[in-house]
Amino acid sequence: MGLPVAVRDGITGILVAGHDVDRWADAIGQLLRRRAGPPGWAMSRAAAQHAAGFSWDHTTDALLASYRRAIGDFTAGRRHRVRDLVAARKPRRWTARRGVGA
Repeated sequence: MGLPVAVRDGITGILVAGHDVDRWADAIGQLLRRRAGPPGWAMSRAAAQHAAGFSWDHTTDALLASYRRAIGDFTAGRRHRVRDLVAARKPRRWTARRGVGA
């Protein structure tokens, strides 16, 4: 039961497709039967370990890393565009102006 990101089906919990009451009842029954023995204990330990990866520290680190990647991608793309613009620019001709009144 839950989101695929938060639950590894059969390892840390059970994912139930849709909103069918019978499917949900079957999934809950499976969990209750597992809980009484080693399979349930293993699922419980795996769920606790998996959930530890969802701390605010981990979330913040992942967010900052994605910002760094986005900034790096933007900067690299901008450098290429500026370099292309400079290469495509016609050279300027500098000449002395004559007859320009003030």
